[in-house]
Amino acid sequence: MWPDLMRVAISIREGRLNSVTLLRRLGPGSRMNEIYKAFREVGRSVRTVALLRYLADV
Repeated sequence: MWPDLMRVAISIREGRLNSVTLLRRLGPGSRMNEIYKAFREVGRSVRTVALLRYLADV
């Protein structure tokens, strides 16, 4: 899913995709729903790394 995630991120950064359109595309029953799941897992990973860094900091 990495190429699809990058395509969405670049579209958001360049302003070609707004939040309303993104949320509509991430709705149930679409192919983009798989991208939603991938973004959710990336977010969980980022949150875990941040938590581990916080706990490791003296």
